[in-house]
Amino acid sequence: MQVLIIAVQNAVDYRELGVATSNAILFRFIGGSLGAALLGAVLATQLDANASASTMSKSTSWDEEEKLTQRF
Repeated sequence: MQVLIIAVQNAVDYRELGVATSNAILFRFIGGSLGAALLGAVLATQLDANASASTMSKSTSWDEEEKLTQRF
């Protein structure tokens, strides 16, 4: 078992053992969901910014190639 669960179970009476354990697990799941959403938003933002920069540099080189081929 995790240290948090053991600490929570030791801090409450036997009568409230199930409620305390389920609350600890619930808040751990909520924290995991919020953390995953936050990191997903950061990843999506960085991916969009880097993809745009990469596409722009490739489109510039594509334009240069197109200008070179139009000369011939």
